[in-house]
Amino acid sequence: HNLETNYSLLFIDMPGHGKTKIKNFSSYNDILSKLSLFIKLFDSSPIYYGYSMGGRIALQLALNYMTPKKLILESTGFGLENSKEQTERLKADEKLFVNIEQKDITKFLEDWYSMPMFNEFKNHISFKKKCENKHTHDILEWKDSQKYLSQGCFPLLDDNLKLLQQLPELSIIYIYGENDLKYKNNARKIALTNVQFIKIKGSGPNPHITHPTEINTVLTITLK
Repeated sequence: HNLETNYSLLFIDMPGHGKTKIKNFSSYNDILSKLSLFIKLFDSSPIYYGYSMGGRIALQLALNYMTPKKLILESTGFGLENSKEQTERLKADEKLFVNIEQKDITKFLEDWYSMPMFNEFKNHISFKKKCENKHTHDILEWKDSQKYLSQGCFPLLDDNLKLLQQLPELSIIYIYGENDLKYKNNARKIALTNVQFIKIKGSGPNPHITHPTEINTVLTITLK
């Protein structure tokens, strides 16, 4: 890809989702603080690209720790609307991992990807390979990471919007799938002049997997 030719790319494991152990962090803010210090070792003015949870983390880094040159968010929520939604999300994530120690990771992935939002991804040629790769993950790490990284732990929508309004110079690119109603509706809530919305035609919530060529084209154009 021309991105690899023109840019230095840094891929970061989120705690509990790769080789980075959640036990090395004491809180949500500790994760963000250590992550910002790590990124600064490579670039003082980077471009952030985050998908889903990674996008939520990138947003908080941009708002509270280290303003990037550009912030690219794919299928990312800007925050839940009230404390009730936060509590419900925390409970839902806890329920997902109940008795996880007794579950086979294959069964866990089947349950996770049974959600309607993943229908397109499940039919994609890469789905089986992606699931096989996840078998190397420690499922207990996923569980423990939710106490800091569940969407219910992140700031509310209004709080994030207030901070964004104070950063009009921050250029944000918001990518979502045409068939992803959740993030299509989410985009409508973000009435900010510094946000450029890009819809990936024919895509659900995983455009970087199902439509990589389109994503590469978008990035090539918007990063010029």
